[in-house]
Amino acid sequence: MVSGSIRCLRTNSDETVINRTRLMRNATAVQTRSNTLYLRARQTSDNALAMVVPFTFMYQDSPATTSSTTYKIQGSQDNALGSFSFQYDSSPTTIILMEIGA
Repeated sequence: MVSGSIRCLRTNSDETVINRTRLMRNATAVQTRSNTLYLRARQTSDNALAMVVPFTFMYQDSPATTSSTTYKIQGSQDNALGSFSFQYDSSPTTIILMEIGA
């Protein structure tokens, strides 16, 4: 189970911000999500607009290993005119792993 928040900053007049988040197991992407945000709000004179949005998802993994395994979240923004960040203003991102016995 993964939860946290994403801050998207748009620095041009386009209202659409598309970002991708993915869950990584070691160096392998096990789940990728695409999120489209429509940022419509009062803008500054330079058309900058920021929005912090929560995200959450669940994924059942079957790594088939008894070795140490590292999980992490990565993200990117499709629009070149802006920025994208996790844990803005020190808000936590949480990954909860549960082992399911046979």
